[in-house]
Amino acid sequence: MAPASNKAGFIVKLTAAAILLATCQSQPTGIVIAVDTAEFEPDELQFGVRVSPPDDGATGQVVVDPEGKGRVKHMKKAKHERQPVFLDDDLAGQALTCEVIGLVGGKIVAAGVSTARPRLHEWTEVQVTLAAAGPDYHPGRRPGIDAGDQPSVDASDAPDADAAADAIGPLPGSGGSGGSPPVAGTGGRAGGTGGTAGGTGGRSGGTGGAAGGTGGKAGTGGAVGGTGGRAGTGGAGGSMPPPLKGKGAACRSGGECATNFCVDGVCCGTACTGGCRSCNDARGRGDCLLTGARAADPRHSCAVQPPSTCATNGTCDGNGACARYPASASCGAPSCKNKNFVIPGAACDGNGQCQELPMVKCDNALTCVNGACI
Repeated sequence: MAPASNKAGFIVKLTAAAILLATCQSQPTGIVIAVDTAEFEPDELQFGVRVSPPDDGATGQVVVDPEGKGRVKHMKKAKHERQPVFLDDDLAGQALTCEVIGLVGGKIVAAGVSTARPRLHEWTEVQVTLAAAGPDYHPGRRPGIDAGDQPSVDASDAPDADAAADAIGPLPGSGGSGGSPPVAGTGGRAGGTGGTAGGTGGRSGGTGGAAGGTGGKAGTGGAVGGTGGRAGTGGAGGSMPPPLKGKGAACRSGGECATNFCVDGVCCGTACTGGCRSCNDARGRGDCLLTGARAADPRHSCAVQPPSTCATNGTCDGNGACARYPASASCGAPSCKNKNFVIPGAACDGNGQCQELPMVKCDNALTCVNGACI
């Protein structure tokens, strides 16, 4: 059994020396203990790691003592904790037992145990589920070493957890559930909860780093953490659509407008259908206004008919309809009734009808010729 001074994993506390080690060693051997603390909200966690005991019942080698350097106090109010633990390379491939104890005010309230088998020069994640525990719970530790024999390490002198994780570099995304031996899965979560790029639930790689990889034969849920399980680049946030435009703003389609109507090239308050009206009138753009009397129809729905028809003349009447030629507008040439009477011509009545003007009798000395008395 190795003495306490030779224990691996002493950087659970993540001191400045640990960060320097993580920076210099690009491919460390280690585990990441992930634990959900939302139910119990502990103010202190104790992380314990030991080599799983052999079949003969002997106690396994302690890697991290939960009441010693595995203590993390004054925790942030986070629902999930991810604690990286650096290991000596000679622990790669060995079965490790990972224990997490939650305390509130110095009293044990929850505990959980899981197992992991780290791979050489890789990060292996192990999920520990907490269950309620009372003061009778005894943390697993080496025989002969009491809690008082171990230094109590206060977390106040440790670097911020986020800064420490950034210094270590991207951690692998968590694998799917279980892999086949030699990589025995422990029920990992869906890939992408690791890494430094922001995402949901801790230091997530957006929608996920690749789950699984080359590290072990896939079980039913994919291989646990392989070399391809590094964090994703952080899911790109979907681009926001442009804001909807208000009445009177220039547009090409109704989808651009808050009113859902694009009429006459501007966002309109209504559908504004029909002729002799416009939503792009200088008197009030965005409102459906009738075109003024004797003004040209902006939608060109009023045809210009010959004056002789007394019909529409291409302008609007001010009430949303096409205007007709007005009363007194000439619609016919002068003519003779006989040689003694002249018809001065014809005029529109304003309702679309052409009416002859009253006949006029020529003086006795004159005769009507081609519509004139001569």
